Amino acid sequence: MTDGESLLNKQQRKKVRRKAKRQREREAHRNLDDITGEAITMSLRIAPEVAASRRPQVVEIDIPSVSEAQFVQKRINDAFHIGEWLDDVRVALWRADGDSGSALSDRGKTQGFELRIDRALQD
Repeated sequence: MTDGESLLNKQQRKKVRRKAKRQREREAHRNLDDITGEAITMSLRIAPEVAASRRPQVVEIDIPSVSEAQFVQKRINDAFHIGEWLDDVRVALWRADGDSGSALSDRGKTQGFELRIDRALQD
């Protein structure tokens, strides 16, 4: 194999790896969009119950990581703002390594974090 052929093969391999990486990123983005949509729907359904009972409830959805949970948290709070629930309830990210109390769900105990809908703090 000559240096020219070796370089071409290397470039082809890099091109294949880049294409596969872009595909994985697109798939991850679609998955996060699905998770976010489901979480928003669930949260808007839970919001009236939390506002009335003043007891927090967990958004029971599988979120793989804390960073994705933070993204979903922001989108839910945006939806609460549009739906005029932001004065009554908020979504909070509870983390075992930094927050007081304990997890409200089995998933929260296992993962060490969970999204909770709770009443908004009044000034």
